[in-house]
Amino acid sequence: MIFDENKSWYFEENVNTYSSDPNNIDRNDEQFDLSNQMHAINGRMFGNNQGLTFHVGDEVNWYLIGMGSESDLHTVHFHGHSFEYTVRALGSFI
Repeated sequence: MIFDENKSWYFEENVNTYSSDPNNIDRNDEQFDLSNQMHAINGRMFGNNQGLTFHVGDEVNWYLIGMGSESDLHTVHFHGHSFEYTVRALGSFI
């Protein structure tokens, strides 16, 4: 999921507090905008997830859910591992 810090209620406060020169920040710069979009798994970023350690022979179950928007769609892939795919889905309509 992508957490877009550009949309945070605290965005201006954070820029003013943590930037060495907040008046020269180009808030319309695409790279600046992208630098404030945080990609996460379970709310954690940059490989600091806890509890994702497995050992040879371990049976691991993953329960996946799609959340977010069209800008943060991701396909699931597991490097170097085989897996069994079972579909159990419930649909809801409003």
